[in-house]
Amino acid sequence: MLPGQGLIGKLVLLIAEKLISREVTLAFDEKKRACRAFVELYHCLDRLEELNAGFIKMLEYGIEHGSLLIGDLQLLMPSVDAVSQRFFDIGGELCYALELLDPTLSEAVSQIYAGKGSFLLLVSHAIRYDDSAKDVQLVEYPEPSPKILNIDMSSYYEWVKTSGEEWDYEKEKMEWPQNLLRYGEIDVAFHKSQVVLTNGKSLSDLRTVLCDHGVVLSRAREKLREFIAAKFALEDILYVSKGMKRDEF
Repeated sequence: MLPGQGLIGKLVLLIAEKLISREVTLAFDEKKRACRAFVELYHCLDRLEELNAGFIKMLEYGIEHGSLLIGDLQLLMPSVDAVSQRFFDIGGELCYALELLDPTLSEAVSQIYAGKGSFLLLVSHAIRYDDSAKDVQLVEYPEPSPKILNIDMSSYYEWVKTSGEEWDYEKEKMEWPQNLLRYGEIDVAFHKSQVVLTNGKSLSDLRTVLCDHGVVLSRAREKLREFIAAKFALEDILYVSKGMKRDEF
């Protein structure tokens, strides 16, 4: 999940920026259901941002002391799995809300929840290591391309809007970023990389990735908060918050 936070941030920024200028005119039940989806998405982003800060702090400790133990990572991984599951859980409700407000936008971000080909599924359990080794020093993860941070999401939205409903994946050779965002071709945006837990520079490189992509996630969370505050009444937000799931700490 953490290597993919920049792309998640870009998609949520697209959602918030497109919808914040729209008038939300929904029936009573539809409005509350949509509000619930966006509030839950906000809490997922908030928790992911929190975990990212925890990983960065842990990496800074490793950089200072020259190494990390695999146990340090293992302490945080259950929380990463939990927030990944929360993203999956809200998928149906989020797609429902987006379809009500902007069908093109719903189509534009559909790949994030598109079953076995979904972006979330590919990155949610992406950190790998040889757990049979006595002393783990190498951890593998999908390193995101710097190009992700420069995707023009508005142009992608317009492409979705004008491309029609039927795309022939076998005939059309999609170019960046359509091949990633529309068809989930994760290999065009991520490549296998390794973190050497006993190498300060390697730890520092991962820290840089998490910091750079975390900035986008933070902007997305704040823009989503702005959208929720502008389009939904306090009673809507309080109503949907009553049954909100919370992570175990």
